[in-house]
Amino acid sequence: AKAAALLRDHEAKLAAVQDEVKNILAEARRDADYTKQDIVATAQREAEATRKRAVDDIEQAKATAIGELFDFVSANVVQATEQVLQRSLSGEDHERLVTQALSELNVRRN
Repeated sequence: AKAAALLRDHEAKLAAVQDEVKNILAEARRDADYTKQDIVATAQREAEATRKRAVDDIEQAKATAIGELFDFVSANVVQATEQVLQRSLSGEDHERLVTQALSELNVRRN
């Protein structure tokens, strides 16, 4: 009887330990899932921020390039026109010729 009681007690303790192990494993799985979701969300936020910075950098570079192109075309139109006409241009002539040349090239200064 004493051995049977010890066996039942031992089996009860073993069952309690098994339940505790199951609980620990379930908690570990929940923690791992939460950590995974947090890592994925953080990576997505960082990827979006990187993409936005890249788009902003591209837009800035585009605006700079268009401005430089406008200045280059403007200076060359004026220089070529002055050479052809063999006289200096007024500000109004300059603006008209640059606008006309750029409209023919389909380029607008932003």
